[in-house]
Amino acid sequence: MTLGRRLVALVWPALAVQLLLPLVLLVGMTAAMATPNRVVVQKLSQDVASRVYGPSYLGDAVGGRLDRFTECIAASQGSAIRGDYSPLERAISSPRLPSCDQGAGVVRELAAHGGSVPGEHDHKLEYSRYWNGYALVSRPVIALWGLAGARLVSFGLLAASVVGLWAAVLRRRGGLAAVALLAPLVLGTNLVTSPLAYTHALSLAAALGLAAVVLRWGNPVPRLLALTVLSGGLYVFIDFLTNPGLAWSLTAAAAVLTARRDETAWGRVGRLVCGGAGWAVGYGATWMAKWLIVGIHSGFGAIRREISEVGGSRLSGTMEGRVDLSPGAAVLKNWRTWMEVPTAGTLAGACLVLLLVGLVVGLVRRQALLEPLLLVVCAAIVPVWYEVLKNHSQIHAFFTYRSMAGAAGILAMAGATLLASRRVGSSRRHTAASEQP
Repeated sequence: MTLGRRLVALVWPALAVQLLLPLVLLVGMTAAMATPNRVVVQKLSQDVASRVYGPSYLGDAVGGRLDRFTECIAASQGSAIRGDYSPLERAISSPRLPSCDQGAGVVRELAAHGGSVPGEHDHKLEYSRYWNGYALVSRPVIALWGLAGARLVSFGLLAASVVGLWAAVLRRRGGLAAVALLAPLVLGTNLVTSPLAYTHALSLAAALGLAAVVLRWGNPVPRLLALTVLSGGLYVFIDFLTNPGLAWSLTAAAAVLTARRDETAWGRVGRLVCGGAGWAVGYGATWMAKWLIVGIHSGFGAIRREISEVGGSRLSGTMEGRVDLSPGAAVLKNWRTWMEVPTAGTLAGACLVLLLVGLVVGLVRRQALLEPLLLVVCAAIVPVWYEVLKNHSQIHAFFTYRSMAGAAGILAMAGATLLASRRVGSSRRHTAASEQP
């Protein structure tokens, strides 16, 4: 097969995924937004009355806070403060209500008027720059069971994603590697209590679950590239810019772990490139596809201004001195925030020890160190993300810090793979010796 044909065979599945994905997502969002607004608002009104709705922030049981502010916005996704939208318009323009404090009164008013109040659309309350794909799950669920139902469903999806990633790593690299990867996230962050603010739980479920899919089915390489593109696209669809660095690093690490035991060095590096670049392409291209759809529907002027203003602020806005733009400040802020979790220091120390012990044992036993080093590169994606989005990574450090725990887990897994590979090799030699006459 010629080089050109090999490249086509490698790329075309990923290209097909990327071209079809935005259309599929738009159809899915339109179907979700067809859920009657009257029913959604009525359920939210009941939640307001029973104090299930809000408050903006609450303790997360590990010393931090949970982001109900975003949950209140997300719960109303598709509902307009004035006027009404068709399902397709809701999917594209993403109207929403104010957050918890102001939103409670608006929810009561809309419920009293059957779900909509006549008037002009308030375009300032549209979140069109995001896909807001969590609504694909939450809007129908809220219509049936309210916010409590959305939180319960998000808990189930998150639990399934944790188990799925654990099982996938266990299958590829053993139990020690699986525990090493997940322990910092599960025991050292507010992951377990995140379903009390369901948008974060859905984002975490997507990050872990999509990495599990890549790890479980990421062979051969063309399928691996297609799955990493799909992972990036689906994550930006679900996520509200909470932990992209975590999702990216986990997907890249999963791609590295898909390598066969007899994989060549260049083959392993190629898998890292597929995981890292594929996820980035899927994430960026799918997000830009949403902007293109909004521009075609509503005009490019408004979305261009919104992206320019908000994007510039999230990258390098100083927020009147609240954000330190010096090198390393965003990483340090998230590290300090993580260290406020009571178990974080112990877990971080354990991860470092496991990595160092694994590297020392690997050197002594003359094991191949390429895979652990590639995993270290995957973990480095997290601090790079923090530094690129300096503003966002500091003003939202109370939830972006979770990516730091994910990076620590990847480093610990790098050490664990070295330790586990020795045991596998030893057991095989022992078996072979025992079978000799």
